[in-house]
Amino acid sequence: AARDRALELGADLAIDPMGEVEPRKVIRQHLGDGVDIALEFVGRAVSVNTALSVLNTGGRAVVVGVGMEAPQLPPLVRFVGKEHSIIGSFGMDKSDIEDLLTLVARGRLDLSRSISGTYPLSGINEALDRLSSQDTDVVRLVVNPGA
Repeated sequence: AARDRALELGADLAIDPMGEVEPRKVIRQHLGDGVDIALEFVGRAVSVNTALSVLNTGGRAVVVGVGMEAPQLPPLVRFVGKEHSIIGSFGMDKSDIEDLLTLVARGRLDLSRSISGTYPLSGINEALDRLSSQDTDVVRLVVNPGA
């Protein structure tokens, strides 16, 4: 469902990471080359390693996903020789949130398709249960304390 949603929203390529073909190979086949910037949002060592493996010379991997796994650097001769960079990013600051809310309030950005469910505060346990079920169709759950 997440891949279908990404394609509907304009992604050029959506890969099944559990498929038979390595994502790195699919990305390089699709592009004919590597990428200048790889954004990693999952927080898993395997996805960080994939991001690093598809970089062009001078490319940057930006790791936003938060996890406890330790990714591996490629061999230093390749990492240094290709002048790759790895940047960690928490993904936002207060001004980014303000900009986002302004875009939504002005009708310039529709986030409705990224909300999988809305719960009143009394339904917080139900929302947490849904998150812990690892339902792959959950994008974001909203808890509305005033509902």
